[in-house]
Amino acid sequence: MELVLKLADLFRVRVAALVGEDPDAPGEDPAMIAMFKDLKQLDDRDRGTIAALMEQMKRRGAKGAG
Repeated sequence: MELVLKLADLFRVRVAALVGEDPDAPGEDPAMIAMFKDLKQLDDRDRGTIAALMEQMKRRGAKGAG
């Protein structure tokens, strides 16, 4: 983690931007940004529920692609 922090400092970017997970990056879908910001307002239990639903949907999508 220390290396990632140093690289982010070197390039003067946030760690999220360095690893490609910056919801505020140019070109991101405004609806996705709004959903991300809404998630931050939920408690841990509700975020866990959403995460479980997303994993289930990703697995279902992967089965349909194969």
